[in-house]
Amino acid sequence: MHVVYVKNHTAICLLDGKTPYEMLKGKNLNVRDLPIWGTKVWVHDTSGSKLDMRVHEGQWVESDPESNGHQICLEDCQTIAIE
Repeated sequence: MHVVYVKNHTAICLLDGKTPYEMLKGKNLNVRDLPIWGTKVWVHDTSGSKLDMRVHEGQWVESDPESNGHQICLEDCQTIAIE
């Protein structure tokens, strides 16, 4: 999904020297805040008691367009959470 996102927003063919995103939106795409795939992240968990661990380590997978959140591969890499 990450590759598709970048490919859809960059120059595939020339449109007067602009990318498809520029032609549609009228401005350049800002990828400065796009996380690198596999970046270590910490997910806040409010389900435990006050003395339990409140965070879980995971890796960023991709943005989730349906929930406007992020898909995170949790510690064991067996589950992917949408946060």
